[in-house]
Amino acid sequence: LNEWGCKVMLLVVFLSGLLLTYVCYYYNGDVALFCCDYGGNMGLCLLGGVAGTVMVDALSRLLGHAHRVVAILSRGTIIILGFHKLLIDLVWVFFAPSTADIFFAAVITLLFVPIILLCERYFPLMVGIYRVRTS
Repeated sequence: LNEWGCKVMLLVVFLSGLLLTYVCYYYNGDVALFCCDYGGNMGLCLLGGVAGTVMVDALSRLLGHAHRVVAILSRGTIIILGFHKLLIDLVWVFFAPSTADIFFAAVITLLFVPIILLCERYFPLMVGIYRVRTS
């Protein structure tokens, strides 16, 4: 019963985060961090960001094994920030912006997992990993 109650609480947290993120978007408008546009209100932008973070954490705990993917994405946030606009523009070459953007956002995010793993292995400085060479 305790595990069931925990899952129900995580579902409530996930749905609350989803609702709060949507409300923040509805009242704040579009946010484009790549050009320092926080929408209509910076406070709503930050609140929506925190709500989205809580929502993703609750979802990863609900799914169980998704912690590894979330951990990889969190380690490679700087890579995502650097390249997400390029991938978005690439997707828009083939598909016009539409309501399917939420699907493309999820696909683009998952496409970053192998890119981050590649950078961690061959370009560790890009993800903040310093290798000290000893002689």
